[in-house]
Amino acid sequence: MEANKTNFKTVLDIGSSKITAIVGSLENSQVKVSGFGEAETNFSVSKGIVNNIEEVVHSIRKAVEQARLTVGQPIDRVVVGISGSHIDYINNDGRVSITSDEVTQNDKNRVIKSAEYTTKLQSERTILHTLPQVFNIDGQQIINPVGMSGLRLDVQVHLVTALKLPLKNLHRCIEKSGLIVDETVANPLAALYGTTTTRDRENGTIVIDIGAGVTDICVVIRQAIVFTGVIDYGGDDVSQNIANTLKISYEHAEEIKKQYGCASVSIASEADTPISIRRPSGDMRTIYRSELATIIMDSYAELFNKIYKKLSDKRVLDFLGITSMIHLTGGATMIEGCAKLAEEIFSRSSTIIRPVELHEKGWRDLVDSCNYATTVGLLRFSSANQMKKYSDLTSSTTMIYDHRKSIQVDESDNEKKANDNKVGKIDKVWKWIKDNW
Repeated sequence: MEANKTNFKTVLDIGSSKITAIVGSLENSQVKVSGFGEAETNFSVSKGIVNNIEEVVHSIRKAVEQARLTVGQPIDRVVVGISGSHIDYINNDGRVSITSDEVTQNDKNRVIKSAEYTTKLQSERTILHTLPQVFNIDGQQIINPVGMSGLRLDVQVHLVTALKLPLKNLHRCIEKSGLIVDETVANPLAALYGTTTTRDRENGTIVIDIGAGVTDICVVIRQAIVFTGVIDYGGDDVSQNIANTLKISYEHAEEIKKQYGCASVSIASEADTPISIRRPSGDMRTIYRSELATIIMDSYAELFNKIYKKLSDKRVLDFLGITSMIHLTGGATMIEGCAKLAEEIFSRSSTIIRPVELHEKGWRDLVDSCNYATTVGLLRFSSANQMKKYSDLTSSTTMIYDHRKSIQVDESDNEKKANDNKVGKIDKVWKWIKDNW
């Protein structure tokens, strides 16, 4: 049966507003969803952080039970995503001597471990992922060093880190739910792989996943992940800004945001619909859609400007090519004018994007939404990691460029030119990373 396949996975996306469980597999690079379950968190998760273990346990059990019923198989192990502003990154490099005539897989593993060991990490933090960015053999930038000769092997890595305490509490919730944690994945990475293709990651992409409580950000350039972060600002904050400005309840603000919301005053003004709002006192008042749009636009502009500053401070935007895009996803991006505002602030093309490369069978229609991009990305990341098909979805023992063609001494002239071009691109990334970190 399908559930017995080695790449069959159950993933848990524990968000601020809901917990989603999906069961599925990776088939020919497409995510096939075979089971689905969902439950509200009832305010037990705030800004990606668990604040009520018993309530989260209840919601996990409910979501997983729904998924179990739809897939018709027992579920005892899960892959879980983690978010929150404590998610951070460090770029570091490692160096080892090459022990034989050519670089072996063991040499690759050793050089990455050396980068981990030399990373200065605060005692309260732990490494979630170690993602290689580029290799160097005796001063020459290399895509895949295995099989090549040299004396010294260097690597530049991107380490995604998290605070131990929120991670421990998250794992405790899952264990108290009667489940085993197979793997923990940082949500910004899941959002990246849920919404981008290999070509997107080659061209360079900024992925911005706006959820209810937090916004996950991940930037990839020439297949190398260079930025991972989370901002404590999401759709709930937009609703709260509406409530505060109009002096109405949060629930009513959420209601009119969903029905009339727009992040562009110019778009809203084209059909300036009157909106009746009620205050806690019971008094009714009429505002216009353009007034609501002003509040919403200011809220999203605040978020995008925070992201822009973070990326500018790291000079990430300076290095992204003209073909690179912003991929907006998450439930809070499904508001008119959101992509237009992002384009204005970042001065580059932006698009709202749903999960990519979904299998036509299974629960495609249900998960084919911005709401589930990260959840689908968790399944892709973990399934591909297990199958070892996409090395850029892996832990510290495999490499980000393994899926690309290795440089061989007997390659044809055309292959040599193609690889020379790739190495040239990687050379630029390496220099930029070294200059900025």
